[in-house]
Amino acid sequence: DSYVIFICLDDIFGKGLPVYTFENVCLEDNETKLNDRAFKLFFNASACDRLNSESERNFFRFLKNNEASDDFTKRLDETLGKAKQSAELRGNT
Repeated sequence: DSYVIFICLDDIFGKGLPVYTFENVCLEDNETKLNDRAFKLFFNASACDRLNSESERNFFRFLKNNEASDDFTKRLDETLGKAKQSAELRGNT
């Protein structure tokens, strides 16, 4: 399987879905699938409260609000802080 994941802070399709999943489908009949197991997922952070997984909701809330609320987002926040500090020390800001 091949996945291309887009993380969007806004709803680029305007349908209010938290996730949009696409597969390659024949445009002429709109039902024949290519079955190449290639998927494109667009995550809509503005609708993250409707995601099924609490960890996904926490991740997207972190992206939107920069507030860490679980172990993963706290580690992510620490890692980003270290990376920013390192860039500042190198003078690459």
